Amino acid sequence: MKKNNPVFISDEEINSLYKDRMYLIFAPDKQDPEEFSVKLADTTQLELNSEKHNRILYILMGLMSMIDEDLDFLLDKGQEIMYNSLVEQRKKEFASSKNVVVFNPHDRVH
Repeated sequence: MKKNNPVFISDEEINSLYKDRMYLIFAPDKQDPEEFSVKLADTTQLELNSEKHNRILYILMGLMSMIDEDLDFLLDKGQEIMYNSLVEQRKKEFASSKNVVVFNPHDRVH
């Protein structure tokens, strides 16, 4: 691949990764914070057509396809998970406090 290709992975970057792993690397666009590229790095020594390699590669290619085709769903799901995690964290922080009522509009009964 050419070095000006946004999915190019330099030898320096590959050499900094742990061996015997496959990575999805998200690289933000410097000009547009809403944009990014996704790189696949393979530091395994597995044969390309081995059963173990193919299984991992199929999953990674499926994830890359989801990123490409279902990005809005993934963004919504990620935001939901982070929001719920924050709510749970806040509930734990204030659980022992007698003067604080944790309000979560999603907990309301309609």
